[in-house]
Amino acid sequence: MNKLHVWSTSRDYERTTNDNEFMIRRRNSRLLIKDTDDLNSLDPIIGYAQEPILPLHDACVPLISIIPDILHYVSIALEHTPDMPSDDLTRDESASIRLYTMEW
Repeated sequence: MNKLHVWSTSRDYERTTNDNEFMIRRRNSRLLIKDTDDLNSLDPIIGYAQEPILPLHDACVPLISIIPDILHYVSIALEHTPDMPSDDLTRDESASIRLYTMEW
């Protein structure tokens, strides 16, 4: 039997004590399907590898209406990424990691 668990983002901070240590855990919106052998639940991501790889700037253009100033942050990430990153990634790949880890 499949069990479906959904957590929401409503005022979701839990504080627990464990030997005088406080742990604050923020709940994020997640959809977890436990104990499933049903591969149909993976359908939405199948085929993503055949999608063309776009430059970081072009890949973020559809996000303009969703994420304020996204192209500004993309520019910052690209400016701070060398043309030949030492991590064996392309400049856009390395800049995308930088963008993902930036504080906004």
